[in-house]
Amino acid sequence: MQNVALRLVISTLIFLAFWYSSTIFYGKFIHDVGATHWSLGVFGLPGVIAVVWSIDFYLRKQPWFQDHFGILTTVDCVLSIAFYFPSLVLVSRVI
Repeated sequence: MQNVALRLVISTLIFLAFWYSSTIFYGKFIHDVGATHWSLGVFGLPGVIAVVWSIDFYLRKQPWFQDHFGILTTVDCVLSIAFYFPSLVLVSRVI
């Protein structure tokens, strides 16, 4: 299956859109100072994309996903958003 780079670029853009919108939401409606801490999750992007690429590497070999580019792209995007908080925790531990 081709277009792995395209799926990873789309996942990266979705991750960045989630980071931006969730930071704005957190800062405006929850806690303005906590939004600074929440926004540190963007530094985990390389790790998140590596994990998403590994899962994508396994899933694209499955026969069902070989014919469903849109569903595999959606799975990659959902995974990139789901791994935002673990990346935030990892970045917080490192810093």
